Amino acid sequence: MSFAWKAGYPARIDASKAVESLDQIRTSNGGAIAAEDIVEAARDPSSALHAQFSWDDALAAEEFRRVQARTLLRSILVVEEGQPPRPYFITIEEHREERSNRFSYVRLVEDVLPSQTLVHEVLERALRELESWRAKYAQLAQLSQVHKAIDREVERQKKKKLVETY
Repeated sequence: MSFAWKAGYPARIDASKAVESLDQIRTSNGGAIAAEDIVEAARDPSSALHAQFSWDDALAAEEFRRVQARTLLRSILVVEEGQPPRPYFITIEEHREERSNRFSYVRLVEDVLPSQTLVHEVLERALRELESWRAKYAQLAQLSQVHKAIDREVERQKKKKLVETY
């Protein structure tokens, strides 16, 4: 078995070395692993995981504020009587030549819907997320009908040429 990082993940260490360290943490915790356990183990400069973290507290704090800002944007809902709550903002991802991964930002949902280009970007992301969800839960036979529905819809969208590549 071999391991790799997801596309776009800012890896600083080999995925196999990370898994080896994570498995050691998991084993020492009775089969479970929590983020706190990982950070604690990674504090040791000799840990393979150490390089994956920012140990400069000012930089780490700034990154955490960006995480908080993204969480804030994803958490705001529009609430209208008689309708289910819906997001106020939607994330748009685009591939930029000067970047090796995707760049994301948010727009108001109402500003995205009139734009075919932006709707296309949102649909591409939605289909990638569906495929990711499907892969994550592929081993659960209880979801086989959901998996089939996802497969059918992804194929239908590809045929409609709404999605070029992912």
